Amino acid sequence: MRFLDYAAGTAVGTIPGVAVITYFAHSLSGIESMWDLIRFHNLVPAILIVTAPICAAIAGRRFVRVAGDSRP
Repeated sequence: MRFLDYAAGTAVGTIPGVAVITYFAHSLSGIESMWDLIRFHNLVPAILIVTAPICAAIAGRRFVRVAGDSRP
């Protein structure tokens, strides 16, 4: 694998996650009460943080299964 392909893939794969976690941490810094946790701008990043790894694991297993089926 070429270095530029690796660097581009790493950037595409990590930058969105870092952005969501940074936004979520910043929004948590402004919380004044427990009810602020269920506001839209706090809830959506929390849901993304929880569901993204699950979706990635499911997609990864499907890609591995499909790649395994095409081998002789």
